Amino acid sequence: MVTSLPWLVYGSGAVGTAVAEMLAERQLPFVLAGRSEDRVRDLARTTGSPMRVGDVSDADLFLAGISGVINTAGPFRDTAPPLMKACIRAGVHYVDVSNEANTHLDAGALDAVARSRGVGIVAGAGFGTWFVERLVHALAGRLDEPVSAHVVTVPSEGTPRTGGVAASQNVVLSTPAVALVNGQLETIRRRVRSFRGQVEPRSAVIVGTGDVIALGKSTGLRTVTVSAGVKVSPTSLRLILPLLLLKARIAASPSSRHAVKRDAADLPASSDEPRVRLFAEVTGSDGARLQGRLSSRSGTAVAAHTAVAVMHKLTSGGYAGTYTAFEVLGQQEISGPEATIEIDASSAHVDPQEGLRGTKPSMAMDRSTNDCTS
Repeated sequence: MVTSLPWLVYGSGAVGTAVAEMLAERQLPFVLAGRSEDRVRDLARTTGSPMRVGDVSDADLFLAGISGVINTAGPFRDTAPPLMKACIRAGVHYVDVSNEANTHLDAGALDAVARSRGVGIVAGAGFGTWFVERLVHALAGRLDEPVSAHVVTVPSEGTPRTGGVAASQNVVLSTPAVALVNGQLETIRRRVRSFRGQVEPRSAVIVGTGDVIALGKSTGLRTVTVSAGVKVSPTSLRLILPLLLLKARIAASPSSRHAVKRDAADLPASSDEPRVRLFAEVTGSDGARLQGRLSSRSGTAVAAHTAVAVMHKLTSGGYAGTYTAFEVLGQQEISGPEATIEIDASSAHVDPQEGLRGTKPSMAMDRSTNDCTS
């Protein structure tokens, strides 16, 4: 059922600011919320929106009169679970821009109770996972029986990041890497992979992103890996990876996150020109491989437009339960973030088994509760 009730945008970082400005420009009703009173007040004054200040533990208090929540505040391991459960209790749709694997597992565990309450939940309505899903679906659709996908993200060229974005990325890097291997979610021990393409990177490290969970759900592929490209040789990456993981683990800790905060307005302007951001290879049951790449603008612009488009769909009616962004939007083009997908047989190659040797079942990532009472 279509509703005219306002949405609530939680978070005032780069993506939250972009979402709020977009809604204000389109003259759509929304409420801005977050923990930092000063930052929320400044953005609310700029966009002319009402505001509510509170931690996610207070979510039940500021969901009255709201039809949907767009959560842009990372790291999402802290904000997503309480907000999702509060939305289900209040009968409010929920969308976030998280690419943390745990967020997607948490959302999946709430599918049944969300359906029973008529609430739609979409985790990862941003560059990850929607653009990743679009690229893989485009490749898989050209094979008779696709069985596996391997995705590599291209380095961000030093794009400035707000504190929330940096914290979420540190959570992804410091969390044990996971992949779908023959239909099972498993922890990857050997994370470094070689990469040969027409552009950098030279190597990649397997990461446990929400893309893995989303691709498994929306494509039905039994083997899925996602790696972050790095502009060093595989040998060098193996040497420095332990230090990078330690640094990310420290930076993802609450004490480190709260020590340094960066507002979107304080960051230097960065180039938002379209460029190659993703490589993927999909393999069929007969061994046929199809490779492709996706070019687009920055992740911030994509995340904001995608989150708004997904919430429009959810609040228009007909959605209850947990979905991926692709299951809601498919390949449709939306205003703002244009994507160019090129498919060929020579753009890139990753060894599909490199890094998958030496895996173990991922028990720590299991989500088995759908309790929304706390």
